[in-house]
Amino acid sequence: LHYQVEGTGHISAATLPCHPKWVMRENCEVCYCLVEPLSQELKRLVGYPIYYRSIPEEDILDQKALAEIEVLQPVVMLGYPLGIGTQPNGYPLVRGGWTANRPKENINAQGYLDIAAVGGSSGSPVLTSKGLKLLGVMNQTILEGLGTNTHLGVYIEAQEIRRLTEDLGKKK
Repeated sequence: LHYQVEGTGHISAATLPCHPKWVMRENCEVCYCLVEPLSQELKRLVGYPIYYRSIPEEDILDQKALAEIEVLQPVVMLGYPLGIGTQPNGYPLVRGGWTANRPKENINAQGYLDIAAVGGSSGSPVLTSKGLKLLGVMNQTILEGLGTNTHLGVYIEAQEIRRLTEDLGKKK
């Protein structure tokens, strides 16, 4: 987990000796974990809450906007591939790529990207370069042979994330 050290602007990382409860969504490869219990544990351990930024609802692409995206649409992915962030402040790395198929042709809300995704990229937000709207969340990297990276990544559409938050709201 990453947290911001108050007054410095630096981001630090911590490994928590806890077991977060992951909840799987039926018929989908998306799961969630409630942040508040983890944030309380981190604050108890290091004195700081979890550092995160959320994406506003209006910045999540809807089905109509997804249907308008074509092949080779520029995208960016933010994350900590292989656990690496920027130095010295620890911000996530930004990687660029392109849509490798039309989202309207996605199967099971999964699409393809031509992007240099590696282990640790899963869960990274994938945003359109134009307007920085959430296209989806990185799910996996396709490897061939002995682990050779094909630069082909699979993302889960943003609408699945929206459904996940709706499901969570129903459980409250």
